[in-house]
Amino acid sequence: MKRFAILVTAILGCNQAVKQHTTPAVSTAPMPDWKFYEGDGFRFRYPAYATVHAATSHPGNYPGIAIRGSNIAEAYTQNGRSSGEPEFQLIVSVFPNPSGKTAEQWVDSIRQVWNHQLQSDSLEFLGPPDTISINGLRGLRLRPFCGDCAPEEIYVTDASHIVVLSYVFDDVSSSADREKQRKLYQAILSTFVWRGNQSHLSRRPHTRRS
Repeated sequence: MKRFAILVTAILGCNQAVKQHTTPAVSTAPMPDWKFYEGDGFRFRYPAYATVHAATSHPGNYPGIAIRGSNIAEAYTQNGRSSGEPEFQLIVSVFPNPSGKTAEQWVDSIRQVWNHQLQSDSLEFLGPPDTISINGLRGLRLRPFCGDCAPEEIYVTDASHIVVLSYVFDDVSSSADREKQRKLYQAILSTFVWRGNQSHLSRRPHTRRS
């Protein structure tokens, strides 16, 4: 099944709200040497040692850009102390939102498609989102089922765009590595800002050094 095509069709026609759960705000600070990622209507910062590639998110199958980093490249410094950083990958996907759909409407459409023909007690059933603060912006976080991994998808919207920020915690990672990954993702997300309506969806995202 081509889930992406079905998702877009469902999203454009759905106007329902979804149940939400509140989680603490993201507050971890980035490092001074981090680069800027310039997207369609938004930007954020990411570690200088990371690389940028075309990619598709898992398990949502969203086309986008992957920002990848490895503990081999550079140490991540926090509170004046350096430690090795585990591998990470953040997938950034952006879609046009000409109708000004809310994050709730997008997420509810995705849940309807995902849960079609699933029973509510199924392990694969996609539950309601958490409400999360991203640098003062309100976002919705889904945790879709993918077997031996723990994915998170965060949805943020403005009047013209929907941005999906996706990442996966591998179940084989140690709890310490997973916590380091989580803190790093929080640090990246804490820099996300909208740049107004000056950009165009047809323009290709690029990066520049800070």
